[in-house]
Amino acid sequence: MHILEENLIVLDVKVTTPEEAVLTVGNFLYENGLVTKQYTQSILSYFEKDINSFLLGDMTAVVHSNEFNETLDNALVLIRLEHSVNFGKITNRPVRLLFGLVSTDSESDMQLHHHVLDLLHNKNAFSALLTEKTSESLYEVLKTHTFKE
Repeated sequence: MHILEENLIVLDVKVTTPEEAVLTVGNFLYENGLVTKQYTQSILSYFEKDINSFLLGDMTAVVHSNEFNETLDNALVLIRLEHSVNFGKITNRPVRLLFGLVSTDSESDMQLHHHVLDLLHNKNAFSALLTEKTSESLYEVLKTHTFKE
């Protein structure tokens, strides 16, 4: 299980639409060997059907799919946007933090979702997610707030 490893954190990515943000996460997951090529299209389709299921909390979205057969490993990645992008069909909610969550089974899926919630409920970790200047410094802060399997 790969949880917010230093190479799985990218900061201040420029996007202008929620669809572009979702594709950015999907492509990053594919480039890092965590999902199949089809996964990016699966998450985009899932997103288009139910954009609100991606919204998690303040300025946060979880990019995911229920296509376990398209995932190659269990992982949690972070893409922080340079500027927030409005997500949501009913109400536009600004999102700046995108967690890419991939799992090979439902148990791992629940563990990774729980991990994201733990980070968001920790004021120091949440602040670091928004303010750290480099992926290296963010990784160092998050190491104290994440468990390794």
